[in-house]
Amino acid sequence: MQPNHLTILDTFRTNGQFSALEGRKQCYEIDLFDPYGHYLEVKLRLTQVDQGQQFALPAWIPGSYMIRDFAKHVVSLTAVTDGKVIQLTMLDKSTWQVEQACDSLTISLRVFANDNSVRAAWFDERRAFINGTSVFLRVLGREQEPCEVLVNAPTHPALSGWRLATGLDVVDAPAWGFGRFAATDYHALVDHPLEMGRFELIGFEACGVPHVMLLSGEFDVSQYDLPRLAKDLTAICECHIKRFEPATAAAPFNRYLFQTLVTANGYGGLEHRNSTALVCARRHLPLLGADPTRVDEHYQEFLGLCSHEYFHSWNVKRITPAAFSPPNYQVENYSTLLWAFEGITSYFDDLGVYQAGCVDVQAWLQAVGHIITRVYRGSGREGQTLTESSFTAWTRFYQQDANAANAIVSYYAKGALFALCLDLTLRQLSDHQHSLESLMRVLWQRYGLTGQGVEEQAIEQLAYELLPAARAQLAGLFELGLRSTADLPLEELLKQFGVALNWRSASSLTDKGGIDQAGWRVWAGAHWRQQGAELELLRVDNNSPAHKAGLAVKDRVVAVNGFRPNVEQLEKQLSQLEPGATWQLLLFRDDYLLTKTLRLEAAPQTTAWLSLVAEATEQQRTNRMAWLQC
Repeated sequence: MQPNHLTILDTFRTNGQFSALEGRKQCYEIDLFDPYGHYLEVKLRLTQVDQGQQFALPAWIPGSYMIRDFAKHVVSLTAVTDGKVIQLTMLDKSTWQVEQACDSLTISLRVFANDNSVRAAWFDERRAFINGTSVFLRVLGREQEPCEVLVNAPTHPALSGWRLATGLDVVDAPAWGFGRFAATDYHALVDHPLEMGRFELIGFEACGVPHVMLLSGEFDVSQYDLPRLAKDLTAICECHIKRFEPATAAAPFNRYLFQTLVTANGYGGLEHRNSTALVCARRHLPLLGADPTRVDEHYQEFLGLCSHEYFHSWNVKRITPAAFSPPNYQVENYSTLLWAFEGITSYFDDLGVYQAGCVDVQAWLQAVGHIITRVYRGSGREGQTLTESSFTAWTRFYQQDANAANAIVSYYAKGALFALCLDLTLRQLSDHQHSLESLMRVLWQRYGLTGQGVEEQAIEQLAYELLPAARAQLAGLFELGLRSTADLPLEELLKQFGVALNWRSASSLTDKGGIDQAGWRVWAGAHWRQQGAELELLRVDNNSPAHKAGLAVKDRVVAVNGFRPNVEQLEKQLSQLEPGATWQLLLFRDDYLLTKTLRLEAAPQTTAWLSLVAEATEQQRTNRMAWLQC
């Protein structure tokens, strides 16, 4: 019998308690200092500090591969020993050094917490959210020492009624309250974010493990069907737990927390050891009174996000690239394997939503069509391989410019398509005795459970171990999919499983693909947005009509064929005109007026939609059933 919601909430906070840490440890303290100024006060207390000991604030957060230089948000830093202020020497942008040995040392940071994302720290009168990498100094060379955190209850009158939620172990704190928490070492400390404020909690169990969905932000809880959300998440979480441990259904944690900020238009997530930080829009949550047999695209998208970050509990947090084991927090950590850690996760996230019974097969096929369309709409896949995309994530994928679609292929999206191809190939070559799921289980047993980092070629080698007789075929697929820019064999592989890959042209700039509908006859090859009476160009595709006409990103079109431009009217023309028709454009580039002639061309067939083969053979139906069952 499933425990009730309140029982699970109580179990979640008491599970994993232990007594206060003894001996040499690192003690941190957090004061919610000034909500209106976004200031946090964070102290680090140490004993037995050697001369020359160095301290550093991380420059990035694992799971988000970009240098963020969190130290730039430190507005003041002081050090005290024996009641006296001492000077720390700053060695670089994020590293400090103490010049004398100390029996005890306290370092105080005042941090400007004004990043309302899942990656850093935020604090105002509505909520506080803290990722440890943005506020907790790392004691270099002493990262393996136990850590304790005291989070003081806020005294500011605007923060009355606040609670605290975190995946950290409790030392001394009331249920969902402030107090003392602990982590086994620094790496664990910074992998358990803290959420503080007024929030809603819904508890559920998955495979006997207590889970909690936390919802913070500005929303009317009475409008949403939170029991339905708990029911769907239960099915998704159990699907993934059993995927890795089919015999025991054992999760790799004793509790799990979804920390979700509800906003007007946000979307995204970041994985942690026994939690995830999420941002969603209000439209992503299931409305109370909605048809329980239907899932709209927004709710499906949110379930996919939850599924994605939950899958990361295995694939990233425990099955980890050797390059990140342990992470070097001060510099870029390069790996060619992000296609596997994000791409494979992206493949199983939507598949898990379907296999859990939350959506039907048509909704899942539509989601796959979105991914295919995303990859094939840009010419970046023609110039960058998956391994290159993984390796250069730090400066290219995470720092995209206006030319990104022409220069970058997403290791998330194309990685998911390669994972699909690998799954179908393994199944086909082994008559379903092996699959990408069984490959992930081997990775889990060999790397996830042992803590050993995954070497750059390990995934390929494990595939060869599973099917030694098919090494040549698998090697060819890895070479084509990972180290070449050739298109993946999606159509022929899907056909063997009773799924047809269909193509059409886009029907609008917001058309994500995935469904069958009439598309444009012609295209301009530019993405724009209405800015008052002007059109601002956001993107120009390589070798497109806009490219050939000499248009550029940030151009502001003020007239098309003598009339003020209107997005709706222009898109209607793309559905009606024939190839060869022209637009005479009057535009500003900076403050200079230019005239351009854009000759429209036949719209490319780069929008994908999938369908079940109408008259599938018995073998195709058998393959499809074996593939899609949970």
